[in-house]
Amino acid sequence: MTQFTPEKMSIAACAALLISSAPAYAGGLGDMVAEPAPVAPLIAPLQTNNDYYVSVFAGSNAVSDIDTNYDFFDNDYTVAFDTGFVAGVTFGKRISETLRVEGELSFASAEAANYSAISSAGYVFADSVTAEGNLDATYLLVNVWYDIPTAGPLGYYVGGGLGGAKVDGDITFNGFAFGYGPGETKLAGQIGAGLMYDVSQSLTLDVGYRFKHVGDVDFEDSDGTGVYTGGTVQSHSLQAGLMYNF
Repeated sequence: MTQFTPEKMSIAACAALLISSAPAYAGGLGDMVAEPAPVAPLIAPLQTNNDYYVSVFAGSNAVSDIDTNYDFFDNDYTVAFDTGFVAGVTFGKRISETLRVEGELSFASAEAANYSAISSAGYVFADSVTAEGNLDATYLLVNVWYDIPTAGPLGYYVGGGLGGAKVDGDITFNGFAFGYGPGETKLAGQIGAGLMYDVSQSLTLDVGYRFKHVGDVDFEDSDGTGVYTGGTVQSHSLQAGLMYNF
């Protein structure tokens, strides 16, 4: 028969205590296990800074009187115009916080109102006589705009651009066959200013003024007889547009 001495009873009690406490320690160790560190994605998410934009615009087009010399008779002609329209599109990029560069394709038209003519000897043989037909111009320009820093959704800008313009007429004088006909493609430029209002992060309302200039345009006579030379085409436009930023 096994004899339990006090020493053996102490050892047995210690063993029982260790066995009973083992699950608690195991639970404590489980709580101490570290969570795995998050792994960074291999591809960074796409950032949209709204550096690019496209816009459409339209407005009024007031063309200044166009003076020319008719080479067949050496007579001077002046044609006046009613207010017409302008419309166009742009595509641009913001190259800094305050500078934008854009390409512009636009079309402007105005209807002839009347003409005047004076001979090389100074004889006036037409004074504000009726003229019919339109003067059309298609512009392809590169513009640079400076955005004036402001706080809030309302901003202002100034700038201008250079490029080319194809100018044509289908104008006749007082019901006759002669008048400003097909024109030329010439160097063109513009200056302008305006204000912009951010409707949202991606949409901006643009209201502005433009002055366009095309120099030294020759027009063939509508009846094919001669050429009206040295015409300067200048226009003043008030326009409104909507810009989409992306």
